[in-house]
Amino acid sequence: MSATGIDPAPVEQRLLAAERAIRRLRALAWFLIVGFAVLLAWQLAPRTGSVSAQGFELRDRAWRRRGSLTLRDDGSPALRLDNASGRARAMLNVRNDGSVVLRLSDEHGHNRAILALEADGRPRLQFTDRDGRTLCALEVGEGNEPRMTLRDSSRRVVWTAP
Repeated sequence: MSATGIDPAPVEQRLLAAERAIRRLRALAWFLIVGFAVLLAWQLAPRTGSVSAQGFELRDRAWRRRGSLTLRDDGSPALRLDNASGRARAMLNVRNDGSVVLRLSDEHGHNRAILALEADGRPRLQFTDRDGRTLCALEVGEGNEPRMTLRDSSRRVVWTAP
């Protein structure tokens, strides 16, 4: 014991503990400063402007899916736009063979109009009834000849040209 009556050992231990705490706080402060600097640099870094993903979904305020841009199982891209009840109304498929198909559907999901471009570049336009039967078709044949066909409700050809 000292002449003043105070034991210096507990004071020294408290001082050492306080110095250790200061060192830890200083290390934490440097970590936070460096982390903030990295985050700031990340936010201010120039962006390329592109986003990569396997698919996107478009949702309305009620979180119902209204559209999607996806890759199909074969890897070809597809765009689908839905009505408020979730039925597909417009679908665009770009197939791997080079053909392109745009389908417009009615409120029951039946394809009613089809615009297609075959892999070899030949276009085709079809209008169908609610059962999916073609009523009107305008297409370019393999020999580059145009052809138009009109059918009645029993699928009988009523007019064709040429």
